[in-house]
Amino acid sequence: MKTGAEIRPLTIDHFSTWLPLWLGFLKFYKKDLSESHNKLVFERITGTGDHSGFGLWKNDMMIGFVHYMPMQSTWEPELTVYLEDLFVNEDARGTGGGRLLIEAVEKAAHALGATNVYWHTENYSDRARQLYDKLAVLTDYVRYDLAISST
Repeated sequence: MKTGAEIRPLTIDHFSTWLPLWLGFLKFYKKDLSESHNKLVFERITGTGDHSGFGLWKNDMMIGFVHYMPMQSTWEPELTVYLEDLFVNEDARGTGGGRLLIEAVEKAAHALGATNVYWHTENYSDRARQLYDKLAVLTDYVRYDLAISST
């Protein structure tokens, strides 16, 4: 990586350095979550939930993160890993940080015995998709969301 950054597992002690990046991620994807929801997300990543995460650090400052979740699939007997969130601070983009974060998830998936890592992104994530096109295969799958009503 051009920036000399390193990957570290996210721990509960990283909340205050993770949160500004998380809020930047939410802004990019035009989402607004409550403070309690943001805390819940981080507890899931660093606590006893199914999620895990890595931070991208340079000079003891977090400049990016990735969140992922191993899961069983009906399509494969082995685990698969869903890369749920990936974000690199605007100033650090294009320096190889995104690649390092994806490779960290790939290594973690391999250690778990998983055979696949997959993720989704928005159509307008052109810069990120340039990296994704180099690392993975774009599939023909289309995503649908069904909101569950409270009634």
